[in-house]
Amino acid sequence: MKEIVPFQWEEPTKGAFGPGISRPAVAKSARKFTVVVRQQAARPMKVTLLAENRKRALRYAQARWPGAAVEAA
Repeated sequence: MKEIVPFQWEEPTKGAFGPGISRPAVAKSARKFTVVVRQQAARPMKVTLLAENRKRALRYAQARWPGAAVEAA
C-alpha cells in the first residue's frame, strides 16, 4: 500500500513595495505608463503605473511582480 504524501509547494516570492521601489517617491513628477506583465501561469495583463520615465515604470512593475516578464505596452 502506498503512503499518502501531503501536497507540497514552494511559496512564490513576494513583491517589494514602497516609495521608490514599486511607485514613485514624488508623485508630482510622475506620468502614467502602461506595461504588460506576463506571469508564468496567468494570462498577460496590462497595468498602468505612475512613474518618472518608461525605464522606472518597468522597474516598478518588476518589483511588484518578481519573476514575471515585463515589457512596455
